[in-house]
Amino acid sequence: MRFVPSDKYTIAWFKIAECVARGERERALGVYRLLIHSFDDPALAQQLEGDIILAFDEPLKAVERYKEAAFLYQKSGRLLEAAAVTEHLITLSAQKQEYLVQAAQLYKDLNIPQKAIGHLHALIALSLGKNDTAQAVQALEQLATLAAQADLVGLRQQVIHAMIADKFPLESLIPQVQGLIDGLIECNNERLLQQFLAYAEGHSQELHAIAINYLAQKA
Repeated sequence: MRFVPSDKYTIAWFKIAECVARGERERALGVYRLLIHSFDDPALAQQLEGDIILAFDEPLKAVERYKEAAFLYQKSGRLLEAAAVTEHLITLSAQKQEYLVQAAQLYKDLNIPQKAIGHLHALIALSLGKNDTAQAVQALEQLATLAAQADLVGLRQQVIHAMIADKFPLESLIPQVQGLIDGLIECNNERLLQQFLAYAEGHSQELHAIAINYLAQKA
């Protein structure tokens, strides 16, 4: 796992490791069932079982244990442990978007903004790659609460292009256009601003008018 394990976790895993090394799956799980009675920690028990199952190359079954472990860690207020298990789920599961959302929120709650920002960036890239523009928009708005508008210019452009390609309603484009203009003003990038205005005009007069009117308000 991606965090320093507790002593009881280390001891439990050490006792099971010999069985794992010998490829004795059922014996390893049998030892695990005996050991979990020595510590009253359902979240840790689920995590440990997931580790054993994963060691025997059964990632789908391990994912189910890790999901439960992350839920129980979060329920008990151990957000760092929940985040670490969720990171593991990101690497194992095909449903990476779900766990990127979860990890970003956990790191936000933990007041570790750079980790939250990193996961939201990954979520936006993955969502755009899967043509899930709605998820990308939602993640971008979360990201905007953590990062400066000037840092989001490139992502805003990608999301706006995707929204237009997917024929999102004009009104849903307004906050994205305004956010992009704010970012371009913050970074004093007149060239990109003019490029965007030309792009908006090429798409529709209505979108161009929205951009021009917002610029006038900012003047």
